Amino acid sequence: MIRRYSREAMQRIWSDENRYQKWLDVEIAACEGWASLGRIPEKSLENIRKKARFTVERIEEIEAVTRHDVIAFVSCVAEYVGEDARFIHMGMTSSDVLDTALALQLKESGELILTGIRDLMDVLKRRAFEFKHTPAMGRSHGIHAEPISFGLKFALWYAEMARNLKRMEDAVETVSYGKISGAVGTFANIPPEVEEYACRMLGLKPAPISTQIIQRDRHAEYLAALADQGYLVEALARALYPDGRWVGYRDDVESAAWDTMAALAPDACTLFEATFISGASGRTGSVQALRSATTLFLIFSPRV
Repeated sequence: MIRRYSREAMQRIWSDENRYQKWLDVEIAACEGWASLGRIPEKSLENIRKKARFTVERIEEIEAVTRHDVIAFVSCVAEYVGEDARFIHMGMTSSDVLDTALALQLKESGELILTGIRDLMDVLKRRAFEFKHTPAMGRSHGIHAEPISFGLKFALWYAEMARNLKRMEDAVETVSYGKISGAVGTFANIPPEVEEYACRMLGLKPAPISTQIIQRDRHAEYLAALADQGYLVEALARALYPDGRWVGYRDDVESAAWDTMAALAPDACTLFEATFISGASGRTGSVQALRSATTLFLIFSPRV
């Protein structure tokens, strides 16, 4: 992730450390599933739980030799666990770990985004009522049209964001599936009970059917929902741009002058920040706009 565009919480979810931790969570959950069937001794399972760990640096060292990320990961964990490491990854294929762990990351990210969407909706709704009777110039074909209220704009954004909330909720549900069904999804070397147990422990549902991988339509739906969020964030910035461009660019304002303007005319600074976001999103499209979601939320939230 690009650090300057990312929130700390999202950076943590997609860090190498957390990615490998999710891999380890999947491996341990699978071991627990095997143990529930009596295929791994309880003593060995406890040893795995107690000693299993890794370092990102060691995984990278091993991967430089093996040229295989999961082999490097399992080998690193085995160095800590010892003899009982023979039970780790038993009957599994790499994508059992990769796709199930990815589902965990996407679910965690989605829940963070959903919290942000709900917070933004609260602000939009409140602003809609606040500016219910504030006159504003309506626009048609890019020019002045009949008058509207400024609150109507916020009401429109609220309604659209409510639809986006539903899309994102559905997408998080769709992507929250794991698979531990072996090399081609036939459970040839691992029973379905292990998959069911592991997914339940991880807070996921087992995929009803899979191949070597979880089918990518799930991820496509998730990304489409993200694109919808990005579109609306960009639309917000572009809609506010005509109302804010008179403020000018922050780069042209001395720090002291900016602080004074922020104190005397906070709404002007709010509109100025919208100008900044609109420029960023216009250059790089909806993905950049999505990255600006947190900044946009800050625009509306401080004076709520």
